Amino acid sequence: IHVYVQPEATPRGEDVKYALQIGQYGSQDMQPATTEVTFQDNNPRAQTVGTLAATAAAHDYTVAIAAGKTMQVNLVTQDTGVHFKVEDQANHAELVDTAKTGTATWSAPIAAASNFTIRVYTDPAAVPPGKEAKYALQVGQYATAAPAAAGTAATPMSATSTATSASSAGASH
Repeated sequence: IHVYVQPEATPRGEDVKYALQIGQYGSQDMQPATTEVTFQDNNPRAQTVGTLAATAAAHDYTVAIAAGKTMQVNLVTQDTGVHFKVEDQANHAELVDTAKTGTATWSAPIAAASNFTIRVYTDPAAVPPGKEAKYALQVGQYATAAPAAAGTAATPMSATSTATSASSAGASH
């Protein structure tokens, strides 16, 4: 590695300061941060808050949902460029991408117990340097009135939009 500066780019006799960082990165190093969503006893809802930036434009959450439950996901944000995707880890099936549906809420009955990945993301180019897109992610698991037949995949139900802002959601880590 040879670090240099074009002579005409600096005034004569002046030192140019620089920093060089060298690293070895694998594909796992380039993955978004991951947080496990857990539910407290007698509370079917969990909420977490976060921020996205141009340098960290996605955050993954994992959650285990039991068979016969309905999973509900709400994204509360004032930034219209923040979305979420839900993937069933058992079969790597994408269940919803709110960038495509235009909603901030999604729910579906869960036929077989599974682990799910919820990716909250934004376009890195949409977040100016030094700025952050704030959000609150709410995940719930509720008893399903009529459980889906065993062996069927979770399918999206009708989704509705939420207009609650992150500041009024009472979000906390």
